[in-house]
Amino acid sequence: MPDLKTALNNAIQEKQMQTANATAQPPTPPEVLETVREWAADDMRARIPRTPQYTGFLTRDLFLFIQANPKSTAKQAENVITKLPYKYNGGSVGTLLSQMMRAGLMTRDEESRYSVAVDHYYPVNKNKIRKRYKVRQNKPVKQATSKPGPKPQTVVATVKAAQQPQSLTKTPSDLDQLLSQLTFPQAIELYKKLRDMLGSATRMPLP
Repeated sequence: MPDLKTALNNAIQEKQMQTANATAQPPTPPEVLETVREWAADDMRARIPRTPQYTGFLTRDLFLFIQANPKSTAKQAENVITKLPYKYNGGSVGTLLSQMMRAGLMTRDEESRYSVAVDHYYPVNKNKIRKRYKVRQNKPVKQATSKPGPKPQTVVATVKAAQQPQSLTKTPSDLDQLLSQLTFPQAIELYKKLRDMLGSATRMPLP
């Protein structure tokens, strides 16, 4: 029969082993480990740009790059395209990508990453591109200010020579007939003429 000290040590060791077994993680199944390794390999391959068969035509080569490397930005496409032996102008990459997007060849997400929308490239017809017009605010046009011209003068109606009353040396019957033929404006004009010729009637003595 073990002594008291040995029995106590055995009990402590057994308790520690039980605690360690309770907290130990179960081993990962081999199929799970294999799946994780495949995912990691796919992710690594996705980060490496794939090299398609470039043609020397900038728009087509941009399409081929985006097709081989979806969700690429214009800067990423420019970095690859400008290194090709075709002396491409990197400044036109963003413009061509936008044109292909408006033509329906590509899509762009909220992070400005491009992906192809069709299986094969076809030439972009600029006349059929869906243009996005921006509303232009018309600037106020300054109206030409002209200097004020001379004020219109009041035209005094005058009786034409053909409508002037005939000579007053006629007989009284002829004078009455003449007066009856005058219009109202002619009568007013005749009155003014007589007043100028005779002056103030109240100051002249009667014959």
